[in-house]
Amino acid sequence: MSIFRDHEIDTREPRCPKCGNAVVWILHNSKHGAKTSTHCTKHFTQSRIDFNPKTDFFCLWRGVAKRAKSGKVEFFDTDGKTRLKKR
Repeated sequence: MSIFRDHEIDTREPRCPKCGNAVVWILHNSKHGAKTSTHCTKHFTQSRIDFNPKTDFFCLWRGVAKRAKSGKVEFFDTDGKTRLKKR
């Protein structure tokens, strides 16, 4: 979720290009150009108590999140150039 200067709230989330699940990231640095890694919520680093190997799956996709000049966080595929779509 993003809050813009005109107080509009963007509730669309970036989605994994492989499986369509939400993307997870943490970016504490508020400076322009700051980067962090992102990954799918189905990535094996996300701990889940209710994981069922018969019905659930792991998604190994990883990406990049960058802080833009406007302060928004932009999401990119692993190459760092292809933007992710929000749904």
